Amino acid sequence: MSGTDNLEDELRVIQEETEKAREQLAIQERKLMVPIWEKRREIVKKIPNFYATAFGNTIFGMSPTEDDIEALENLTDFHVEFDDERPYYRKYIAKYKKNGVFKNEVLTKEVILDPESNGTVISKSTIEYHEGKAKSNKRKADDDDQPTPLFEWFASDDVQTGAYIS
Repeated sequence: MSGTDNLEDELRVIQEETEKAREQLAIQERKLMVPIWEKRREIVKKIPNFYATAFGNTIFGMSPTEDDIEALENLTDFHVEFDDERPYYRKYIAKYKKNGVFKNEVLTKEVILDPESNGTVISKSTIEYHEGKAKSNKRKADDDDQPTPLFEWFASDDVQTGAYIS
């Protein structure tokens, strides 16, 4: 083994130690932040159309359809759960009032946001659309380049958008 190989091995060990330290920092940060996030969550639930404004055009950068707007206007709660045993695990939970787009009142998605891969979807909701409201009925074929609305993201295989949300 050459001197360069030894140095590369030493750097690899340092990188692994750095990653473990970052994971521990993230766990500690969440422990401190969760109570603050919960207080904020309770406050924003009281702000009319908060989620419609927050998710309408920011992260998802979409040109919303009438169904997208209706779904967002009926979003009453949104939060992310973490697991200290699995630092890259996220469970996204969105609660909706009854609406004319889909029957689900809760949408969930569990993912692993592994930095060494594109991530993994563990579970995702199946959207139960009201008749005539399914995605294929509302979006044109040439709209495939349009970003996915929040509620449809819960049923998709997209993991990376979750990294922006959490």
